[in-house]
Amino acid sequence: MAAVIFAAGMSTGSTGLGFAQLSAVGLAFVVDPKMAVILLSITVPPVSALQLLRHRSSAVEWRHRMVILFASCLVGVPIGAFLLTVLSVRVIAVLLGVFTLAFVFTRLRRPTFGIAPHHERIIAPLVGVTAGIFNGTIGVSGPVLGSYLIAIGVSAATFAFTIQSLFLTMTLLRLGGLVALGEITPAILLTGGLLLIPAIAGQSVGFWLQRRVSTQAFERAVLAVMAIAGIGLLVRGLGSG
Repeated sequence: MAAVIFAAGMSTGSTGLGFAQLSAVGLAFVVDPKMAVILLSITVPPVSALQLLRHRSSAVEWRHRMVILFASCLVGVPIGAFLLTVLSVRVIAVLLGVFTLAFVFTRLRRPTFGIAPHHERIIAPLVGVTAGIFNGTIGVSGPVLGSYLIAIGVSAATFAFTIQSLFLTMTLLRLGGLVALGEITPAILLTGGLLLIPAIAGQSVGFWLQRRVSTQAFERAVLAVMAIAGIGLLVRGLGSG
């Protein structure tokens, strides 16, 4: 688990993407997919917080354009957290596999369509609720949020700040919901806390690599691993009894 979390931290530090996706998929092969999502509720907030510090200069644009998206994401998370407690491991594995492959596809073939500014108020709530539900259920909402942010044409810095802000807030809300539902035990809390060590260490290495290695080459290597893992999760989920 430490190796998976370290690699995911290094990915997000160097490319700004993939911590939740890579961690969820990797941990799902060590523990069951449901437990992977629960552990991510503990590890994601500090990692996202460090990313926010690096991109805090984009907070002004974020406040003006993302209020509706932010609020609607928070509506979806409790629904997703409830689904996480009632869905089978098989269903979660399939959902995680599908969304991992969708994330890879989104990064490799960025959407060519655009969303006009006057349509944002209509589309943002739908995107937010959908992203919140998937974040609460499988811990992954990057494909939904990433596609939307690219389509409305935000800058790279605003993209990073916005998506990490949403990840941080939704994950904290999911964590609160899981605590209320009795899914967080002391042992899980301790495990998640210990996994913060390789997560932050990996992210620090990623920040260092960001200045020395081609981000595009590293990103494509990470996406290749995620694609293989996503297919494996689909096979695992669809092949379960």
